[in-house]
Amino acid sequence: NMDSGRYLTDGGSNSLSEVFENCLDLMEDDAEIDKTEYREFLLPLVFYKCANDTYLDEYEEMVEELGEDLADNPDLYWMQVPEGYLWEDLMATNKRVDETLTDALETFEEANNDLGISFGVDYLSFDAEDTTLKSLLQTLDTVDLSMETVDHDAATEAYMMLVRRFAEEED
Repeated sequence: NMDSGRYLTDGGSNSLSEVFENCLDLMEDDAEIDKTEYREFLLPLVFYKCANDTYLDEYEEMVEELGEDLADNPDLYWMQVPEGYLWEDLMATNKRVDETLTDALETFEEANNDLGISFGVDYLSFDAEDTTLKSLLQTLDTVDLSMETVDHDAATEAYMMLVRRFAEEED
Protein backbone atom coordinates (compact mmCIF):
# COMPACT_ATOMS: atom_id res chain seq x y z
CA ASN A 1 0.00 0.00 0.00
CA MET A 2 1.62 3.25 -1.18
CA ASP A 3 -0.37 5.12 1.40
CA SER A 4 1.41 3.87 4.49
CA GLY A 5 3.76 6.80 5.05
CA ARG A 6 1.27 9.61 4.60
CA TYR A 7 -0.20 11.37 7.54
CA LEU A 8 -0.37 14.62 9.38
CA THR A 9 -1.09 17.96 8.00
CA ASP A 10 -1.87 19.80 4.81
CA GLY A 11 0.73 22.30 5.91
CA GLY A 12 -1.37 25.00 7.58
CA SER A 13 0.98 27.98 7.79
CA ASN A 14 2.27 27.29 11.29
CA SER A 15 3.08 23.68 10.75
CA LEU A 16 4.84 24.16 7.44
CA SER A 17 6.84 27.13 8.70
CA GLU A 18 7.70 25.13 11.82
CA VAL A 19 8.90 22.22 9.72
CA PHE A 20 11.13 24.54 7.69
CA GLU A 21 12.43 26.17 10.88
CA ASN A 22 13.25 22.72 12.25
CA CYS A 23 15.14 21.95 9.04
CA LEU A 24 17.18 25.14 9.45
CA ASP A 25 17.97 24.19 13.05
CA LEU A 26 19.16 20.76 11.95
CA MET A 27 21.49 22.32 9.39
CA GLU A 28 22.79 24.82 11.95
CA ASP A 29 23.65 21.95 14.29
CA ASP A 30 25.85 20.33 11.63
CA ALA A 31 29.20 22.16 11.54
CA GLU A 32 29.99 20.67 8.12
CA ILE A 33 27.21 22.63 6.39
CA ASP A 34 28.12 26.23 5.75
CA LYS A 35 25.37 28.82 6.21
CA THR A 36 25.81 29.87 2.58
CA GLU A 37 24.92 26.31 1.53
CA TYR A 38 21.58 26.02 3.34
CA ARG A 39 19.55 26.99 0.30
CA GLU A 40 21.35 24.57 -2.01
CA PHE A 41 21.13 21.83 0.63
CA LEU A 42 17.47 22.07 1.62
CA LEU A 43 15.46 23.26 -1.39
CA PRO A 44 16.06 20.15 -3.53
CA LEU A 45 14.72 18.03 -0.66
CA VAL A 46 11.62 20.21 -0.31
CA PHE A 47 11.04 20.04 -4.06
CA TYR A 48 11.55 16.27 -4.13
CA LYS A 49 9.10 15.79 -1.26
CA CYS A 50 6.55 17.90 -3.13
CA ALA A 51 7.08 15.86 -6.33
CA ASN A 52 6.82 12.61 -4.37
CA ASP A 53 3.58 13.53 -2.59
CA THR A 54 1.99 14.88 -5.77
CA TYR A 55 2.96 11.74 -7.67
CA LEU A 56 1.48 9.49 -4.96
CA ASP A 57 -1.79 11.42 -5.04
CA GLU A 58 -1.95 11.20 -8.83
CA TYR A 59 -1.06 7.50 -8.68
CA GLU A 60 -3.90 6.82 -6.24
CA GLU A 61 -6.33 8.63 -8.54
CA MET A 62 -5.11 6.63 -11.55
CA VAL A 63 -5.48 3.35 -9.66
CA GLU A 64 -9.08 4.27 -8.85
CA GLU A 65 -9.79 5.26 -12.46
CA LEU A 66 -7.82 2.65 -14.40
CA GLY A 67 -6.79 -0.12 -12.04
CA GLU A 68 -3.29 -0.88 -10.79
CA ASP A 69 -1.83 -2.40 -13.99
CA LEU A 70 -2.57 0.63 -16.15
CA ALA A 71 -1.76 3.12 -13.39
CA ASP A 72 1.86 1.91 -13.42
CA ASN A 73 2.45 3.55 -16.82
CA PRO A 74 4.93 6.41 -16.22
CA ASP A 75 3.59 8.35 -19.23
CA LEU A 76 0.39 9.13 -17.33
CA TYR A 77 2.19 11.44 -14.95
CA TRP A 78 3.30 15.01 -15.33
CA MET A 79 6.24 14.26 -13.04
CA GLN A 80 7.26 10.77 -12.03
CA VAL A 81 9.22 9.56 -9.06
CA PRO A 82 11.32 6.58 -10.20
CA GLU A 83 10.77 3.19 -8.61
CA GLY A 84 13.02 2.60 -5.66
CA TYR A 85 13.36 6.33 -5.04
CA LEU A 86 10.06 7.19 -3.40
CA TRP A 87 10.36 9.29 -0.26
CA GLU A 88 9.65 6.22 1.88
CA ASP A 89 12.58 4.46 0.17
CA LEU A 90 14.84 7.39 1.06
CA MET A 91 13.52 7.28 4.63
CA ALA A 92 14.50 3.60 4.86
CA THR A 93 18.13 4.39 4.03
CA ASN A 94 20.48 4.35 7.00
CA LYS A 95 23.93 4.16 5.43
CA ARG A 96 25.35 6.52 2.82
CA VAL A 97 22.25 8.68 2.89
CA ASP A 98 24.15 11.36 0.94
CA GLU A 99 24.89 8.91 -1.87
CA THR A 100 21.30 7.63 -2.00
CA LEU A 101 19.92 11.17 -2.13
CA THR A 102 22.30 12.19 -4.90
CA ASP A 103 21.32 9.05 -6.87
CA ALA A 104 17.64 9.78 -6.28
CA LEU A 105 17.89 13.34 -7.61
CA GLU A 106 19.92 12.27 -10.66
CA THR A 107 17.49 9.44 -11.45
CA PHE A 108 14.58 11.84 -11.02
CA GLU A 109 16.19 14.35 -13.42
CA GLU A 110 16.65 11.62 -16.04
CA ALA A 111 13.11 10.28 -15.63
CA ASN A 112 11.69 13.80 -16.06
CA ASN A 113 14.22 15.18 -18.52
CA ASP A 114 11.46 16.68 -20.68
CA LEU A 115 10.75 19.07 -17.79
CA GLY A 116 14.35 20.28 -17.79
CA ILE A 117 14.73 19.99 -14.02
CA SER A 118 18.29 20.23 -12.79
CA PHE A 119 19.06 20.17 -9.08
CA GLY A 120 22.80 20.51 -9.61
CA VAL A 121 23.41 19.30 -6.07
CA ASP A 122 25.76 16.55 -4.94
CA TYR A 123 25.17 15.66 -1.32
CA LEU A 124 28.50 13.83 -1.24
CA SER A 125 30.30 17.16 -1.63
CA PHE A 126 28.96 18.57 1.66
CA ASP A 127 30.52 16.21 4.23
CA ALA A 128 27.28 16.56 6.16
CA GLU A 129 26.51 14.01 8.84
CA ASP A 130 24.31 11.15 7.62
CA THR A 131 22.24 11.76 10.73
CA THR A 132 21.58 15.35 9.58
CA LEU A 133 20.28 14.18 6.22
CA LYS A 134 18.22 11.44 7.82
CA SER A 135 16.73 13.94 10.30
CA LEU A 136 15.89 16.35 7.46
CA LEU A 137 14.08 13.54 5.62
CA GLN A 138 12.17 12.63 8.79
CA THR A 139 11.27 16.26 9.46
CA LEU A 140 9.98 16.86 5.93
CA ASP A 141 8.12 13.56 6.13
CA THR A 142 5.75 15.11 8.68
CA VAL A 143 4.05 17.30 6.07
CA ASP A 144 2.14 16.38 2.95
CA LEU A 145 3.44 18.70 0.24
CA SER A 146 1.28 17.40 -2.59
CA MET A 147 0.25 20.14 -5.05
CA GLU A 148 -3.25 18.67 -4.83
CA THR A 149 -3.71 19.11 -1.09
CA VAL A 150 -1.24 21.70 0.15
CA ASP A 151 -2.58 25.09 1.20
CA HIS A 152 -0.88 27.28 -1.41
CA ASP A 153 -1.00 30.47 0.66
CA ALA A 154 0.51 28.68 3.64
CA ALA A 155 3.15 27.10 1.44
CA THR A 156 4.05 30.45 -0.13
CA GLU A 157 4.26 32.07 3.29
CA ALA A 158 6.47 29.29 4.68
CA TYR A 159 8.67 29.42 1.59
CA MET A 160 9.09 33.20 1.86
CA MET A 161 10.05 32.78 5.52
CA LEU A 162 12.67 30.26 4.42
CA VAL A 163 14.07 32.56 1.75
CA ARG A 164 14.28 35.41 4.28
CA ARG A 165 16.14 33.15 6.69
CA PHE A 166 18.55 32.07 3.94
CA ALA A 167 19.24 35.72 3.17
CA GLU A 168 19.90 36.48 6.84
CA GLU A 169 22.27 33.52 7.16
CA GLU A 170 24.13 34.49 4.01
CA ASP A 171 24.77 38.10 5.11
